This record gives sequence, structure tokens and C-alpha cells, in this order.
Amino acid sequence: RQLAEALKRNAVFAMFVDFPVVTKHNHRFRLGQADLNFNLGPALLAVRHGAPVLTVTCIRCGLGTHRLRIHPPLNLPQGQDGLRSRSIELMRTAIQEFEQVFMEHPEQWWPWDWADISPREFTPKQPTN
Repeated sequence: RQLAEALKRNAVFAMFVDFPVVTKHNHRFRLGQADLNFNLGPALLAVRHGAPVLTVTCIRCGLGTHRLRIHPPLNLPQGQDGLRSRSIELMRTAIQEFEQVFMEHPEQWWPWDWADISPREFTPKQPTN
């Protein structure tokens, strides 16, 4: 309830998206060559309240030095789809944005070896005639 009131006042609210520690509202998304479990909580809140979403990434540049990048606002999914479907779409967009940074700086993400990652099934491309 406090979050809803803060969003109505156009206040800034930040959430850290990390490994899910609960089983409610989780969904598996593609990340690179794997599927990774993410919690939809932040996306559900944003879609429900129509709150702008800006993703932020932080890269270590040296001892005690970091570069913070605030990405442009994501488009909130519109339409007749349900809250969960729109939240999945929003989270998928955010993860795609994160994936670009992840692939550019894989050494930055050492804790991901603790994540619930499932390899994606390999489907060889069929030769074209």
C-alpha cells in the first residue's frame, strides 16, 4: 500500500532484481544460452501502477571505481492481456537490455554461478537449399 501511495505522488522507488528467494511470481527467461529464473514482483508492481521503469547497470572499473548506467525508460506493455502477461513482457525487455551488458562484461557477474540456470535445448539449424 505504501508503494502505491508513493507512485501516486510520482516518488522515486528503486528495486534490486536478484535471484528469487521465493517461489511466488517467478518466471523463466532466456539469458544467453540458458534459461534463468527471475521474480516478476518488480514488473507486476510497475505494470499495476503504470510506473515508469528505468533499468540501471553497474560495472566495476577499478579499485573502488564503478560506472553506473541509467538506461532510457522502458515502454510499459499495453493492451488487453492480463497483468501477469504484461509483466512477463516488461521483464523480458528489461532482461534483454541487461543481457547486452552481461555479454560485454561477463567477468562482472561471478555470483551468477549460484543462479537457477537451465541450459537451453540445442536445435541445429537446418541447411537451406
